Amino acid sequence: MVFLGETSRSCIPGEFTYFLLSGGIGVMAGFSSEFTSRAYNLKNQEEANKLAKSQTGVLIIKIEEGLIMPQPHNDFLDKMVYNIDAASADVDVQKGGVFKTLTSSKLPFLEQTGISISHVELDANAMYSPTYTVNGADRLVYVVKGSGNVQIVGISGKRVLDTNIKAGQMFLVPKFFTVAEIAGSEGMEFVSIITSTWPFVEELATKKSVWNALSPIVSRVSLNVTSEFEELFMSNVTKNSIIIPSTN
Repeated sequence: MVFLGETSRSCIPGEFTYFLLSGGIGVMAGFSSEFTSRAYNLKNQEEANKLAKSQTGVLIIKIEEGLIMPQPHNDFLDKMVYNIDAASADVDVQKGGVFKTLTSSKLPFLEQTGISISHVELDANAMYSPTYTVNGADRLVYVVKGSGNVQIVGISGKRVLDTNIKAGQMFLVPKFFTVAEIAGSEGMEFVSIITSTWPFVEELATKKSVWNALSPIVSRVSLNVTSEFEELFMSNVTKNSIIIPSTN
Protein backbone atom coordinates (compact mmCIF):
# COMPACT_ATOMS: atom_id res chain seq x y z
CA MET A 1 0.00 0.00 0.00
CA VAL A 2 1.37 3.40 -1.00
CA PHE A 3 0.01 6.71 0.31
CA LEU A 4 0.45 9.60 -2.12
CA GLY A 5 -0.54 13.20 -1.58
CA GLU A 6 0.20 16.86 -2.23
CA THR A 7 1.68 18.38 0.93
CA SER A 8 2.65 21.96 0.06
CA ARG A 9 -0.34 23.23 2.06
CA SER A 10 0.12 20.85 5.01
CA CYS A 11 0.72 22.19 8.51
CA ILE A 12 4.34 21.15 7.95
CA PRO A 13 5.02 21.40 4.19
CA GLY A 14 6.47 18.17 2.88
CA GLU A 15 4.76 16.02 5.51
CA PHE A 16 1.26 14.55 5.64
CA THR A 17 -1.15 16.25 8.03
CA TYR A 18 -3.53 13.70 9.54
CA PHE A 19 -6.79 14.46 11.31
CA LEU A 20 -7.70 11.26 13.15
CA LEU A 21 -10.44 10.82 15.73
CA SER A 22 -8.94 7.85 17.55
CA GLY A 23 -5.64 6.04 17.98
CA GLY A 24 -2.18 7.05 19.08
CA ILE A 25 -2.26 10.40 17.25
CA GLY A 26 -6.02 10.95 17.35
CA VAL A 27 -7.61 14.07 18.81
CA MET A 28 -9.49 12.02 21.43
CA ALA A 29 -6.24 11.16 23.19
CA GLY A 30 -5.13 14.77 23.32
CA PHE A 31 -7.76 16.10 25.71
CA SER A 32 -7.57 15.59 29.45
CA SER A 33 -9.84 13.02 31.08
CA GLU A 34 -11.81 15.88 32.64
CA PHE A 35 -12.60 17.45 29.27
CA THR A 36 -13.37 14.07 27.69
CA SER A 37 -15.72 12.99 30.47
CA ARG A 38 -17.56 16.33 30.35
CA ALA A 39 -17.87 16.33 26.56
CA TYR A 40 -19.20 12.77 26.35
CA ASN A 41 -21.11 12.71 29.64
CA LEU A 42 -18.99 9.93 31.15
CA LYS A 43 -19.05 9.04 34.83
CA ASN A 44 -15.38 9.17 35.75
CA GLN A 45 -11.75 9.33 34.66
CA GLU A 46 -11.59 5.58 34.05
CA GLU A 47 -14.34 5.72 31.44
CA ALA A 48 -12.75 8.78 29.85
CA ASN A 49 -9.39 7.01 29.54
CA LYS A 50 -11.07 3.90 28.15
CA LEU A 51 -12.70 6.00 25.42
CA ALA A 52 -9.63 8.02 24.53
CA LYS A 53 -6.74 5.62 25.01
CA SER A 54 -7.92 2.05 24.38
CA GLN A 55 -6.87 2.27 20.75
CA THR A 56 -3.09 2.75 20.52
CA GLY A 57 -2.67 1.92 16.83
CA VAL A 58 -1.89 4.56 14.23
CA LEU A 59 -3.38 4.62 10.70
CA ILE A 60 -3.20 0.84 10.16
CA ILE A 61 -4.63 -1.30 12.93
CA LYS A 62 -5.25 -5.01 13.44
CA ILE A 63 -8.87 -6.02 13.99
CA GLU A 64 -10.21 -9.02 15.87
CA GLU A 65 -10.36 -12.28 13.96
CA GLY A 66 -13.84 -12.97 12.62
CA LEU A 67 -14.93 -9.35 12.86
CA ILE A 68 -16.82 -8.35 9.70
CA MET A 69 -16.42 -4.74 8.64
CA PRO A 70 -19.06 -2.94 6.54
CA GLN A 71 -18.49 -2.89 2.79
CA PRO A 72 -18.45 0.34 0.75
CA HIS A 73 -21.66 1.21 -1.06
CA ASN A 74 -21.63 0.43 -4.79
CA ASP A 75 -22.33 4.07 -5.69
CA PHE A 76 -19.27 5.07 -3.69
CA LEU A 77 -17.11 2.45 -5.41
CA ASP A 78 -18.22 3.62 -8.86
CA LYS A 79 -17.12 7.17 -8.04
CA MET A 80 -13.85 6.33 -6.29
CA VAL A 81 -12.54 3.11 -7.87
CA TYR A 82 -11.39 2.49 -11.44
CA ASN A 83 -10.08 -0.81 -12.79
CA ILE A 84 -7.24 0.38 -14.98
CA ASP A 85 -6.09 -3.19 -15.67
CA ALA A 86 -9.37 -3.89 -17.47
CA ALA A 87 -9.39 -0.57 -19.36
CA SER A 88 -8.62 -0.39 -23.07
CA ALA A 89 -5.11 0.74 -23.98
CA ASP A 90 -4.21 4.11 -25.48
CA VAL A 91 -1.17 2.46 -27.07
CA ASP A 92 -0.62 -1.28 -27.55
CA VAL A 93 2.63 -2.30 -29.24
CA GLN A 94 3.25 -5.92 -30.15
CA LYS A 95 6.21 -7.29 -28.17
CA GLY A 96 6.61 -3.80 -26.72
CA GLY A 97 3.94 -3.17 -24.14
CA VAL A 98 0.83 -1.22 -23.22
CA PHE A 99 0.25 2.42 -22.26
CA LYS A 100 -2.92 3.74 -20.60
CA THR A 101 -4.01 7.09 -19.20
CA LEU A 102 -6.63 7.86 -16.57
CA THR A 103 -8.12 11.34 -16.33
CA SER A 104 -11.23 12.95 -14.89
CA SER A 105 -13.11 12.11 -18.09
CA LYS A 106 -13.05 8.47 -16.96
CA LEU A 107 -12.93 8.99 -13.18
CA PRO A 108 -14.50 12.40 -12.32
CA PHE A 109 -13.16 12.32 -8.76
CA LEU A 110 -9.68 13.02 -10.15
CA GLU A 111 -10.84 16.56 -10.98
CA GLN A 112 -11.14 17.24 -7.25
CA THR A 113 -7.71 15.81 -6.47
CA GLY A 114 -5.92 17.70 -9.25
CA ILE A 115 -4.09 14.66 -10.62
CA SER A 116 -4.11 12.25 -13.54
CA ILE A 117 -2.51 8.85 -13.95
CA SER A 118 -0.63 6.90 -16.58
CA HIS A 119 -0.03 3.16 -16.47
CA VAL A 120 2.73 1.47 -18.48
CA GLU A 121 3.50 -2.22 -18.92
CA LEU A 122 6.74 -2.88 -20.80
CA ASP A 123 7.71 -6.25 -22.21
CA ALA A 124 11.24 -7.54 -21.72
CA ASN A 125 13.88 -4.99 -22.81
CA ALA A 126 11.28 -2.64 -24.30
CA MET A 127 11.65 1.13 -23.96
CA TYR A 128 9.28 3.89 -22.89
CA SER A 129 10.77 6.65 -25.00
CA PRO A 130 11.69 10.15 -23.72
CA THR A 131 8.81 12.35 -22.53
CA TYR A 132 8.30 15.53 -20.54
CA THR A 133 5.29 17.49 -19.27
CA VAL A 134 4.59 20.74 -21.09
CA ASN A 135 2.22 22.23 -18.50
CA GLY A 136 4.59 22.35 -15.54
CA ALA A 137 3.35 19.16 -13.89
CA ASP A 138 5.53 16.88 -11.78
CA ARG A 139 5.42 13.09 -12.08
CA LEU A 140 5.81 10.59 -9.26
CA VAL A 141 6.55 7.15 -10.68
CA TYR A 142 6.03 3.92 -8.75
CA VAL A 143 7.38 0.61 -10.06
CA VAL A 144 4.75 -2.10 -9.59
CA LYS A 145 6.50 -5.10 -11.12
CA GLY A 146 9.78 -6.03 -12.71
CA SER A 147 12.86 -3.88 -13.04
CA GLY A 148 14.79 -1.76 -15.52
CA ASN A 149 16.84 1.35 -16.05
CA VAL A 150 15.68 4.96 -15.84
CA GLN A 151 17.38 8.12 -17.04
CA ILE A 152 16.24 11.68 -16.29
CA VAL A 153 17.66 14.74 -18.03
CA GLY A 154 17.31 18.20 -16.49
CA ILE A 155 16.41 21.47 -18.14
CA SER A 156 20.06 22.31 -18.81
CA GLY A 157 20.71 19.08 -20.69
CA LYS A 158 22.41 17.46 -17.70
CA ARG A 159 21.62 13.85 -16.85
CA VAL A 160 20.48 14.03 -13.24
CA LEU A 161 19.55 10.38 -12.75
CA ASP A 162 20.81 7.17 -14.32
CA THR A 163 20.02 4.13 -12.23
CA ASN A 164 18.43 0.71 -12.04
CA ILE A 165 14.97 0.52 -10.52
CA LYS A 166 12.85 -2.38 -9.30
CA ALA A 167 9.42 -3.20 -7.93
CA GLY A 168 8.54 -1.24 -4.81
CA GLN A 169 10.72 1.76 -5.65
CA MET A 170 9.59 5.18 -6.82
CA PHE A 171 11.20 8.28 -8.28
CA LEU A 172 10.22 11.87 -8.99
CA VAL A 173 10.37 13.56 -12.39
CA PRO A 174 10.27 17.34 -11.80
CA LYS A 175 8.41 19.61 -14.19
CA PHE A 176 10.07 20.10 -17.58
CA PHE A 177 12.56 17.29 -16.88
CA THR A 178 12.69 14.53 -19.50
CA VAL A 179 12.54 10.85 -18.57
CA ALA A 180 12.92 7.52 -20.37
CA GLU A 181 12.79 3.93 -19.11
CA ILE A 182 14.06 0.61 -20.46
CA ALA A 183 12.69 -2.60 -18.97
CA GLY A 184 14.89 -5.45 -17.83
CA SER A 185 14.73 -9.06 -18.97
CA GLU A 186 11.52 -9.74 -17.01
CA GLY A 187 9.73 -6.58 -18.18
CA MET A 188 8.55 -3.69 -16.04
CA GLU A 189 5.24 -2.18 -14.96
CA PHE A 190 4.95 1.30 -13.47
CA VAL A 191 2.33 3.91 -12.60
CA SER A 192 2.86 7.67 -12.89
CA ILE A 193 0.93 10.15 -10.76
CA ILE A 194 0.86 13.48 -12.63
CA THR A 195 0.12 16.70 -10.72
CA SER A 196 -2.36 17.95 -13.30
CA THR A 197 -5.89 16.92 -14.22
CA TRP A 198 -4.81 16.63 -17.85
CA PRO A 199 -1.48 14.94 -18.67
CA PHE A 200 0.04 17.17 -21.33
CA VAL A 201 3.01 14.91 -21.98
CA GLU A 202 5.24 15.66 -24.95
CA GLU A 203 6.88 12.75 -26.75
CA LEU A 204 10.37 13.45 -28.10
CA ALA A 205 11.04 10.39 -30.26
CA THR A 206 7.72 9.61 -31.96
CA LYS A 207 5.53 10.89 -34.78
CA LYS A 208 3.94 13.22 -32.20
CA SER A 209 7.30 14.83 -31.44
CA VAL A 210 7.98 18.53 -31.87
CA TRP A 211 10.68 17.50 -34.34
CA ASN A 212 7.93 16.84 -36.87
CA ALA A 213 6.87 20.49 -36.71
CA LEU A 214 10.30 21.71 -37.81
CA SER A 215 11.43 22.06 -41.39
CA PRO A 216 14.27 19.76 -42.51
CA ILE A 217 16.75 22.62 -42.76
CA VAL A 218 15.97 23.81 -39.21
CA SER A 219 16.41 20.27 -37.86
CA ARG A 220 19.65 19.79 -39.79
CA VAL A 221 21.15 23.06 -38.58
CA SER A 222 19.98 22.49 -35.00
CA LEU A 223 21.61 19.06 -34.90
CA ASN A 224 24.59 20.08 -37.05
CA VAL A 225 24.28 16.99 -39.25
CA THR A 226 24.14 16.28 -42.96
CA SER A 227 20.86 16.33 -44.85
CA GLU A 228 21.15 12.56 -45.36
CA PHE A 229 21.44 11.92 -41.64
CA GLU A 230 18.59 14.34 -40.91
CA GLU A 231 16.38 12.37 -43.31
CA LEU A 232 17.31 9.11 -41.57
CA PHE A 233 16.64 10.66 -38.17
CA MET A 234 13.21 11.99 -39.16
CA SER A 235 12.29 8.73 -40.87
CA ASN A 236 12.98 6.86 -37.63
CA VAL A 237 11.08 9.41 -35.54
CA THR A 238 7.94 9.18 -37.67
CA LYS A 239 7.95 5.38 -37.38
CA ASN A 240 8.32 5.27 -33.60
CA SER A 241 5.64 4.77 -30.97
CA ILE A 242 6.00 5.90 -27.38
CA ILE A 243 6.77 2.25 -26.60
CA ILE A 244 9.70 0.79 -28.53
CA PRO A 245 10.04 -3.02 -28.64
CA SER A 246 13.31 -4.76 -27.90
CA THR A 247 15.73 -5.04 -30.80
CA ASN A 248 17.02 -8.39 -29.50
